[in-house]
Amino acid sequence: MFRSKRKDSAIRTLVAETLVLAKTHGYVEKIEHELEEELQRENTEPPNRILAKWRRNGEKVLKNKYTLLTVALFCVTECALILGELFLDLQKVKDIAISTWRNTESRDPHMRQAVITWYNIHALIGRNVNIGAA
Repeated sequence: MFRSKRKDSAIRTLVAETLVLAKTHGYVEKIEHELEEELQRENTEPPNRILAKWRRNGEKVLKNKYTLLTVALFCVTECALILGELFLDLQKVKDIAISTWRNTESRDPHMRQAVITWYNIHALIGRNVNIGAA
């Protein structure tokens, strides 16, 4: 009984790995086919029509290694700028909160102590600490 389970699991593993290999082989054939088409298109004579020539030249420029590298660099730069903008927004919110806190504190000097006490009580309740024992 133990051997048949192990044999079944080995067969299942073999079938799964064969399926993965077949999928991989299919992808390799597809990539090879696409590369062959690309090579055939590059080896053909240049087109005679002006629009077709422009399209072919534009395709060469867009598929250029340096163009793709430039696009990737722009994406990284944009991400850095977005993170910087987010940081500045958070800094502005912090400054507004601090100025509001100071204005409230100047109007009601006991407000700060009331907020701190309220926060401490709710923090203790959230941690399941017995307030009566404290």
